[in-house]
Amino acid sequence: MRLRQGDTIGYVGDTGNAGAGNYHLHFGISTTHDQTQYWEGTPTNPYPLLRGAGAPRQ
Repeated sequence: MRLRQGDTIGYVGDTGNAGAGNYHLHFGISTTHDQTQYWEGTPTNPYPLLRGAGAPRQ
């Protein structure tokens, strides 16, 4: 799904093995042909997208 500046992508928390009080957020960008199996997507380098270089090619 495309996002626009200001859209919420997640919330910061301290779950997992980072230890109490180590607040952080993990996110990833990937492409997939079947959105019902989003975890099977191909990872995409987020840097060009985050600096505004455009969307990945499909």
